[in-house]
Amino acid sequence: MKYKLSLLCFFACFHMLGYAQQDINQKMMDKLEAGNYAKAKQFYSYLKRWGATLHPSMESFYKYSMANFHNKPDSAVIHLEATLKEEGNYDATFIFELYYRLWKLYAETLQNYDKALSTCNDINSFIEKNPYNVNEQVLMELSGFASDWERQTLRRMQEPSIRISRDDSKNTTAIVSDSIINDLLFFEAIYNKENRIKTVFDTGLMDYFLIDNDIAEKIGARKYPIFDNDTVGTLNGRQVQGYSGILDSVRIANVVLYNIPVFIWDRKSLVNVSDSVSLDSLKKEKVDNFYKSTDVIMGLKAMSLIGKIKLNRTDKVLCFPTSKEEISSGKDPNIFIIANKLFTQIKINNLSLTAFVDTGDNEYATIDSWFYEKHKEDIPIDTLIEKETFNRAMFHDIRQNILHEIADNPSIVFNGRALSTEKYNKVYITSLKNWNTLGATPANNVYPDITEGVVGYDFFKHLGEEILFDFRNMRIDVLEKSD
Repeated sequence: MKYKLSLLCFFACFHMLGYAQQDINQKMMDKLEAGNYAKAKQFYSYLKRWGATLHPSMESFYKYSMANFHNKPDSAVIHLEATLKEEGNYDATFIFELYYRLWKLYAETLQNYDKALSTCNDINSFIEKNPYNVNEQVLMELSGFASDWERQTLRRMQEPSIRISRDDSKNTTAIVSDSIINDLLFFEAIYNKENRIKTVFDTGLMDYFLIDNDIAEKIGARKYPIFDNDTVGTLNGRQVQGYSGILDSVRIANVVLYNIPVFIWDRKSLVNVSDSVSLDSLKKEKVDNFYKSTDVIMGLKAMSLIGKIKLNRTDKVLCFPTSKEEISSGKDPNIFIIANKLFTQIKINNLSLTAFVDTGDNEYATIDSWFYEKHKEDIPIDTLIEKETFNRAMFHDIRQNILHEIADNPSIVFNGRALSTEKYNKVYITSLKNWNTLGATPANNVYPDITEGVVGYDFFKHLGEEILFDFRNMRIDVLEKSD
């Protein structure tokens, strides 16, 4: 027995030595910057288990990244500042990128403008000292960026802060039906005190709200003065006619959001995309109606500001728990944010899959074709089912007759619970990356590289009768299971 233990210790030490030689700091950096949340956590746990240590700067960067994944900006800035104070083995470009992330957290997320200006001063000091001997032309470009961030900060200081309040009125709002789209989640909200509008609940939208230009003018949304010259914005990686605006107030049940950023777009400019696709009149009318049914969409940032949202399918309401109704499972997070998009982990036939959480997608679940190709032996195809034509419409594009397969009754596990699926709960296999706009930055892509699949609104409809979206503790929990 001692002999076996000695051998085990020897091989363990040898294994760790191999990791050290391959530079554990770089390995961790690669996982974090790729958005590989699960593997980064697993690697960190492995290092702790075997007594290996990261460089202090990388340790802080890991903690910053985890705080970002878990939607904890207050913690993220603490660890990011610690990362910058430690002397890590980074190049000048990455140091500047870290300063930009710090400024963005202070200026846009936390609205701590004094800290944002202080960060701008630190950036200017970094440029002036030039410890990495960066050439003059690059320094001028960096200085231009820093000046723009400082200007934006000063203009943001003139605007009222984003805030939320709750009153003693009823904390539920009805889930409403739509005559055109019956497989998305709609509710009503009151915009700028007097405009009641049907709104889509879409975790797949990065912004606070997305509003059609005609509706924005009707309800009195104003242009955000920080970007007052912008006439083009980005939607799903595609440039569209639009601009950043401000909603003075949005009321949903007993929750009131104030001074909320909104992306205002010209829907007509994208409805015309259907003219470039071979559609018969019936299909074109359906596509046009799809756009018209989504005048206003609430996205992930607004949901995060609200904090906790219960979807109760039995009573057909959205509920907004108060502090007295605090609901917490005390469990580890099971959702995380990458590139401002919401993800979770599920298991398909016992294979771990990183899934984009998109309630604006009306399908049950989709597996990306590249993930399928890696694991095709473990994901049988349903060869008996009669495949229907697979068409999809997104805001930036329309596709017909999409190449796809359907998985053969796969086992699906979410949050440690095996889900019972029916034949109509189709799990499609198709290329998700093909939806990304050519030339779009990774941050603007519909599906980041880390995406291995999607769980849509139909997934959550069949998950349980009462679902809690908890953006404080970063969990999705089933409070009442389906029969």
